[in-house]
Parts: sequence; C-alpha cells; structure tokens
Amino acid sequence: MTNLEDLEEGGEVLPSNKIALIDADTIAYAAASTSEYCEDMLDDSMYLPEELKELKESEGYWEPDNAIWTTDVEAAITKALGSVEELIAETDTYSAELYFTTGRNFRFDVYDMYKANRVVLRYPLGLKEIKEALLDHYPGMI
Repeated sequence: MTNLEDLEEGGEVLPSNKIALIDADTIAYAAASTSEYCEDMLDDSMYLPEELKELKESEGYWEPDNAIWTTDVEAAITKALGSVEELIAETDTYSAELYFTTGRNFRFDVYDMYKANRVVLRYPLGLKEIKEALLDHYPGMI
C-alpha cells in the first residue's frame, strides 16, 4: 500500500519519505517481560544461610515472590527490533526514531496523581540492555 507522498521513478514506487516517531518504552518493556521467567521459587528451608543470603542478593531476586527471575536478553532484543520493524511497515514509513523515558519526568510535577494508581512492580530484567540495543539500531534518545 502506498500513500500520496510516495515518489515514483521509472515506474517504481519508492518508499515513503516519512519517519515514525515512536515512544518505545512499551516496546522495550513488553519484549523484556515476555523474555523472562522464574528460575527458582525459593524455599528458605532448602538452603544454608550463606547460600540463601547470596541468592537474595542476586540481580533477579524479587522479595514479594521470594523468587529468582532470569531473562533471555538476546531474545528480548530480537522481539523488540521485530516490533519496531512491524510499526515501520504498518505506518508506511521508511525508518523510525525511538524515544524512551527514564526515572521521574515532568508529568509528575504537573499532576501529582500521575501514575498514582500503579502498584509497585518489578521492572523486567534486561530493560536497560534492550533500550540500548534499540538505540544502536535506530536514532533516538533516552
């Protein structure tokens, strides 16, 4: 499918001259979330105190679950890149610029109830690496 802004040269339809501007936080989060899994539900009675301490200090430990989470970062990056490519194809654009937020943003200062209804969630593992990989492939910024 082409749009009115497509260019024709020698009977060949060239790609659109548009760029998709993408708020890519959801893409990275979804890819990270669907690429992680619970490696171990800890039963404290099964470990020596030193072992348990080491497990609970690991990157993937989440206290509310008392579990160790892990992720396949490469699979998550592949999913995220595929999602961006799908958006480029669906929007009939030739490329994309990706934008991410991190930490506190101006919206919290404008409206103090911004995201107030969200419960405390564990961010999926690999999220930072996925954002960095996406920015290695597409222009944009965090």
